[in-house]
Amino acid sequence: MVKEKIMPVTIPNKHVSPEKVIATPKSLVKTIYSLFEGLPLFDYSYDAKSLPKDGIYFFYENGEQCEIGGMITDRIVRVGTHHADNRFRDRIRNHYKGNKNSSVFRTHIGSAIINRNGTSVININEWMKHMTPTNNDLEELITKYIKENFRFRCISVESENERLYIEERLIATLSHGNYPPSNHWLGHFAERKEISNSGL
Repeated sequence: MVKEKIMPVTIPNKHVSPEKVIATPKSLVKTIYSLFEGLPLFDYSYDAKSLPKDGIYFFYENGEQCEIGGMITDRIVRVGTHHADNRFRDRIRNHYKGNKNSSVFRTHIGSAIINRNGTSVININEWMKHMTPTNNDLEELITKYIKENFRFRCISVESENERLYIEERLIATLSHGNYPPSNHWLGHFAERKEISNSGL
């Protein structure tokens, strides 16, 4: 983890129309990876003061890698943001330390653990519903898995409309041109098949 105080990178307000850019999905993905490669990489022990108040995050998972320009690098496995202003730090905290009702990310990881382990103790349909009772034992497994396996980078984006716009475009680009997940990726067991299909 980078310990020095850093200034978050800000996305410009102007966008280039996709129609004016001649590029393949793979080349766009390579550009995305190269832009983010130089950003600080955080783990669960991050200092909240080093994070922007509003922004977009990119999660990397241990064991998930891809080859960019002949070099092996960590593969982006999730892109996310938040709606209300000044909630980015809360969003990251909820992913690492919250529960399924405060983090959709945790919901998906929980569903993958349920399906992978083949447990019948927890009803997967009830688990996927928002604001339903959670399971403390499973939440502990989720917290342990995220802390041990996930790191993230982030960029500062102050405007809600900008955050949602950029998040949507990044997810669409990575979904169509991203590098495939490994055979042992936990996401293959996620209840929502688009996660396994897209690798995100």
